[in-house]
Amino acid sequence: MSAAPLLKVNNLKMYYSVEGGWVKAVDGLFLDIYRNECVGIVGESGCGKSSLALTIIRVLPSNSKIFSGEILFEGENMLELSEEDFRKRIRWKKISIVFQGAMNSLNPVITIGDQIVETILAHENMSKKEAWERAENLLRLVGIDPKRAKSYPFEFSGGMKQRAMIAMALALNPSLLIADEMTTALDVIIQAQIINLVAELKRGLNLSSIIISHDIPLVFSSSDRIFIMYAGKIVEHGSTEEIYYSPMHPYTFLLLDSVPDIRGKRRTLGFIEGAPPNLLDPPTGCRFHPRCPFTIDICRKEEPEMSTVSFSHHVACHRIEEITLS
Repeated sequence: MSAAPLLKVNNLKMYYSVEGGWVKAVDGLFLDIYRNECVGIVGESGCGKSSLALTIIRVLPSNSKIFSGEILFEGENMLELSEEDFRKRIRWKKISIVFQGAMNSLNPVITIGDQIVETILAHENMSKKEAWERAENLLRLVGIDPKRAKSYPFEFSGGMKQRAMIAMALALNPSLLIADEMTTALDVIIQAQIINLVAELKRGLNLSSIIISHDIPLVFSSSDRIFIMYAGKIVEHGSTEEIYYSPMHPYTFLLLDSVPDIRGKRRTLGFIEGAPPNLLDPPTGCRFHPRCPFTIDICRKEEPEMSTVSFSHHVACHRIEEITLS
């Protein structure tokens, strides 16, 4: 990709202050996304995926602190902007987010249409009639009858609520949509519909998106590139095909081995022993080494650097030249 990234994260470190020290939720992370691209971020719960999303959109809790790094959007470092400037120019207008659990994000005593209109009027100089027309168009865009704009959230199913949240996130025509576990509370059929909707919006609106999830098949079915995140770091990234068919990091391989494939031969599913580390005191060296079946002495002592496998495929592992994963 020759064009400059729409979003580029460089060496980002964001920690949470808790009793006992700092939780290194995002620790030296690099990531990029280009225009009209969908990037998936995959990893177990507790690996820092949602913390990364909150850092990008700058809605972090009070006990958080960004220690270093850059978040470049259209070449401008978002971390250097004041909160007021970021709110007026970036949040919702250029970067928006859909959170997990739409039922907790919508006001139960205000109609769906009024909630979208409120978002529009808070940022745009237009009449309420114009805002209402835009709200109806947005609902139509996400597959909801505009007449339902006068409905309350309790009158919507879970899938419709999530569609309404997507409509609200698109209210100000952003360039980048972050979807943080947005299908977790939905059944598999509705999950597929929501992901297909995001793919359609990408094509129709030239919308870039980041899909964050621990649901591997869902992310792989919709993303152009995949970033594998473990214990606050990216351990492997590449095109969806490269990551799916030629995983190079042991963590990536074991994640994929734990997912059933209805098109493949019957097999016993794999699993990863143990759990992600406590990020108050992460392991030295490679953070995956306590769970990795390929660990040798250097893995325990030295953090691996990101190595290039191909133009688009990169992996942080000391043993990529020795281990063949198939």
